[in-house]
Amino acid sequence: DTFRSTRFETNLFGYAYRLNESECTWDSLLLDGVSFKDLVEHPEDSFKVLFGPESKSTPRKTPVSSPHAAINTPLLVQPENTIDLDSNTQLALSIPQGIQSPRVISTEPLSNAVHQRPSVLLIEDKIQKRRPGESLVAAYDKLLLATTVDLSSLRTLAWSGVPLNYRAIVWKLLLGYLPASAARRNDALARKRRDYQLAIEQHFGESHVYVQNGRNTESTTQTTKEFQSENATAVSQRTSLSQQRSTGEVSDYERSMYRQITVDIPRTCPGQQLFHIEHVQAALERVLYVWAMRHPASGYVQGMNDLVTPFFFVFYSEQASIEHAGEQLLEWTDLSRLSPRALSDAEADAYWCLTALLESIHDYYIFAQPGIQKRVSYLAELVGRVNPPLRAHLSGQGLDFIQFAFRWMNCLLMRELPFVLIVRVWDTYLSEPDGFGSFHVYVCAALLCFFSEELLCMEFQDLVLFLQNLPTQNWTQRELDMVLSQAYMWRTIFDSSLHLQRFAPSSNSTDIPG
Repeated sequence: DTFRSTRFETNLFGYAYRLNESECTWDSLLLDGVSFKDLVEHPEDSFKVLFGPESKSTPRKTPVSSPHAAINTPLLVQPENTIDLDSNTQLALSIPQGIQSPRVISTEPLSNAVHQRPSVLLIEDKIQKRRPGESLVAAYDKLLLATTVDLSSLRTLAWSGVPLNYRAIVWKLLLGYLPASAARRNDALARKRRDYQLAIEQHFGESHVYVQNGRNTESTTQTTKEFQSENATAVSQRTSLSQQRSTGEVSDYERSMYRQITVDIPRTCPGQQLFHIEHVQAALERVLYVWAMRHPASGYVQGMNDLVTPFFFVFYSEQASIEHAGEQLLEWTDLSRLSPRALSDAEADAYWCLTALLESIHDYYIFAQPGIQKRVSYLAELVGRVNPPLRAHLSGQGLDFIQFAFRWMNCLLMRELPFVLIVRVWDTYLSEPDGFGSFHVYVCAALLCFFSEELLCMEFQDLVLFLQNLPTQNWTQRELDMVLSQAYMWRTIFDSSLHLQRFAPSSNSTDIPG
């Protein structure tokens, strides 16, 4: 009952990391002369004794001296080892390891930040050094130029967001697509890309879009007219393949997979022009179809079309010149800036990285989707622990978590957050041991609790409409950092407390708590 006390719980989540740093244990009756009774009944005085007079007992209304501030507070908190950016691109980057004594760096209301809309993709090397004598860029260079990349250090560095010009190689390394050894990297990359091209030839014929009647695809120059002509060939080829599959020349399984893919592709990322270019849609179709043919246990499942788009975006950005990369790439109406070889390489890389991602959550897409069912159940239990009033309200209104959270799991929040923020979230997911599995559950819980005050005032119909269309379209890095920090804190608390571990969505657990 004491643990469930709302007042105590608020302070627990705001200051737990400081107790951990002091090597205090929750089952101790005395913490530096402060009892649990004092902590519950007189939290402000207790925290002054424990942590000094600057401590506060109401994190929602005052500056919270924590890298994991309560997610409804309108304050931005930054650990010591993060990077100060200028006023237009100021980001709070929470580091999961080695957190130093934090400090408040801004008290600007969230509403002001929404209108500034700083780019979340351009995490630049600006003012403050990461550590004496070493900038953010230098830290990445030191890791990535090593003979063998230290993946543990890379995960720690990437957790807070990866700069645009490093994101492609960092993602490939963290997904295991590229080996950590620099000596093996070029051969492994060439072999994987060649393997994908052979799969394309097997399923789509030798005259696929990137083979141009013997022309050298190494060329980096190509006129818009030539590109449009080849793009028209790609569209014609798609029509031919569609007709071939509809005439019974392939199996029923192939025909059904192909039909579902072609239905879903035009609906992919409706707000991003890039993914409505015919050439890009043809590439998406090939990647998803080849994957489905190579993984018959699950085949193609709706939602996979969303999951491949961040990879295309990141790898197209890698191939594009820096002035055309970033968010503006989403507004492209053609791909004439990229050579055929660049397009081919980006498509192959997207296929293999999608494969690595789906392998980590394979039980999401097999028959009956047990992985999603399990994660949704964990989400309901977790919300019941961290926000009992919200869980009780949703249950009282007859709203089952599966009614809204199924899509959150199936599409990994691709339809709940702006696309550019999804790319930033994936930096963190790839840095976690089970980012797309267990950590994603904590992120979903933090996202849901972010809107707790609004949800508690709604009835069933309004709840359904709100949760299916979350008002996140104007979110910036600031709101996202709040959610990620809250998720990290909850994950740390539940994973480290023996009496709470049964509620933690461990990737190794097969039981659904009930």
